[in-house]
Amino acid sequence: MLLRIFAFLITEAIASFLRVETGHRSIEIDGRDPYYGHYTRVVFTDQTCIRAVTIHCLVPLTGAEEIDLLYTNCENGQWRVAHYNNKEERFYLKEQIQAKQLSVTSRIPLSIVDLQVEPCSPGTFKQADPLEKHSFHLNNSPYQMTENLTIEKDEFASIEAGVQLFFPPNTGIFVYGTLYINGTDKKPVYLEAIDEKKPWIGMIISSETPSTFSYLNLSGSVYGITVKNSPAFPIFDHVVADSNQNGFTFDVDESIGSDETPIRVYKTSAVNSLQNGFTINGKVEN
Repeated sequence: MLLRIFAFLITEAIASFLRVETGHRSIEIDGRDPYYGHYTRVVFTDQTCIRAVTIHCLVPLTGAEEIDLLYTNCENGQWRVAHYNNKEERFYLKEQIQAKQLSVTSRIPLSIVDLQVEPCSPGTFKQADPLEKHSFHLNNSPYQMTENLTIEKDEFASIEAGVQLFFPPNTGIFVYGTLYINGTDKKPVYLEAIDEKKPWIGMIISSETPSTFSYLNLSGSVYGITVKNSPAFPIFDHVVADSNQNGFTFDVDESIGSDETPIRVYKTSAVNSLQNGFTINGKVEN
């Protein structure tokens, strides 16, 4: 009888883990056919920044195996793919990740005996400067916000595709000017809570100029995305409000929905809302 011993290590330890799970199930990854695979999943006590993973198996890895590294930012969050380059058992992530869960999956059993996670270098998880708010770049992502992000009237800000912003409790995004969120199908933008148990405010918009939100996933907030008596209605294109207390709240007046101020909401959804998914207050012109 073979006795398997599983060890979990974090080098230069900055976090701990709650549990390790192994099993097999259907693995579904966007853009690929599902497959029945084997997994080893680690659940961290706190969200952990990871830059590399080392996987030791009973039969050493050669580097030719088909292995998927999946992660979530919160325990019940959406699984995402962590892309990597690897040499044998060493997996170097192409982009550092913030993970609450990490799963190693494959079509064949790997017989993993230990998993070593290398955290990000100190200072890599960038503290966002609230004065440097006009652009958020992928090469500096992820950003850890320390206070409100406020775009004043006549100001504009942009967020590049693939950027992640994490917010502490009682902070949010307040848009009185113009905000361009430029996510793509392959690289959406993520706005999330630092601590899944402590929601952030969300995004409040009241502006005379229309903002544009493309391929955005906003989660873990109180108000989700709220358009509050805004003379110009934002453009929503592939926006998901996931696991917020409220998903979308639109406070509108009679001009909203007219030819002069159209409502443009495309492929936008609210899921796992604790209270309301979509709320419209006021009269929308047909």
